[in-house]
Amino acid sequence: MSLSVLKIKYSQSFEVKRIQNTLLEYGWFLEQGYRVNLPKSIAEKLRLNQVVEKQDIKTAVALEFNEDFYKKRAAKLKEQWNKIQKVFFANLKTLGGPLPKFYNVYLTKYGVGGSYHLPNTVILNLNYGSRENIVHTVAHEMVHLAIEKWVQKYNLSHWDKEWLVDTILYRILPGYKKLQKKPKNIRGYSKIFKRCFPNMELLIKEISGYKPLT
Repeated sequence: MSLSVLKIKYSQSFEVKRIQNTLLEYGWFLEQGYRVNLPKSIAEKLRLNQVVEKQDIKTAVALEFNEDFYKKRAAKLKEQWNKIQKVFFANLKTLGGPLPKFYNVYLTKYGVGGSYHLPNTVILNLNYGSRENIVHTVAHEMVHLAIEKWVQKYNLSHWDKEWLVDTILYRILPGYKKLQKKPKNIRGYSKIFKRCFPNMELLIKEISGYKPLT
């Protein structure tokens, strides 16, 4: 079986873009209980309710950017990924594939833990979690990418989506531990998961339309 390739990337320009995008959703992240990593000077401006300009972001990133930091973490990620990729991709394909030939994996120090963008982009925050499990965040975002078309089709809510991704990973990735909030309909969802997995479209359709008995 040919495996998808990870193309690991990092740069100052990407960090600037990452911070800009994070600030656009900053209020929502806080409402959802996320920890948001930002450069110290930018966090201070937000604390003081000051306007953050693009030049402020560029200056802050330039002061904090250390290429050796990213290079070492990229090497660690490759080392971890090589240990799990064969089993992980074989299991990921059971969700309805096909998988992309490669994934762009951007390393960052800012924003929330991880992000994804269709069709094949993963963003990994190196300041979240431990160095020993950064590979799990990458796998988590890849599951998001694999099921996103059905998440959008059936308008699955944010935390239901996160619970589902963690539950899938708990099933297909040895050593993965569920970290997200449990939805209030956990018992009903668990029954649906057990009955429908790995039929992703049916599973997501039933979860999105689930109404507990009253």
